Amino acid sequence: MRKHRYALGATAASLAIVLLAACQSNTGGGNSASGGPTSTLKIGVVTDVGTLDDHNFNQYSWEGAKAGAQAVGAPAPQSVVTTQSADYAKNINSFVAKNYNIIVTIGFAIGGDTTKAAKANPNIKFIGVDQGICVDEQGNPDSTFACKGDAAKLLPNYQGLVFKAQQPGYLAGVVAASISTSGHRHRMPRPSTTRPAARPPRISC
Repeated sequence: MRKHRYALGATAASLAIVLLAACQSNTGGGNSASGGPTSTLKIGVVTDVGTLDDHNFNQYSWEGAKAGAQAVGAPAPQSVVTTQSADYAKNINSFVAKNYNIIVTIGFAIGGDTTKAAKANPNIKFIGVDQGICVDEQGNPDSTFACKGDAAKLLPNYQGLVFKAQQPGYLAGVVAASISTSGHRHRMPRPSTTRPAARPPRISC
């Protein structure tokens, strides 16, 4: 089940890259001598804290980015592996400084820095894996999760890819209820269950 969920993340990341490439097909893209698509898009991936081969979001998102680049004929993506959360912004900005076209960031924790980077760099497309975009009316990260800002209008260059965590959460609740000896159950609120609901890739050309 976990592997299937993470594989969906790779598919979503790949699809988002393909859609972004389609948006920019008239600016640098074309066909190779063999008839396949070509693209000049520069794609960068910033991982969550960990490794690229973690059998988790990092690995499957990285594989999705590579598949998306291959599908549109773009150069192989480059990656920055995050070793501590304090480096999130620095790692994102390393690609911004090199004029990358698409930056994929991985994990809920890096979402705030991705939001800030997307607001500061409207000409760069950002894809956030496991990130429900929650902003205030000015397009800033909203740590209260009130989410009063319209991310689609305020940050059209930022696509969050999230999953329906409520579904496995419901099943876990059923199991908990069936084995409870006290008859009491309690849900601890977590960002994955309180953040905005999942939506399909939204790409603004």
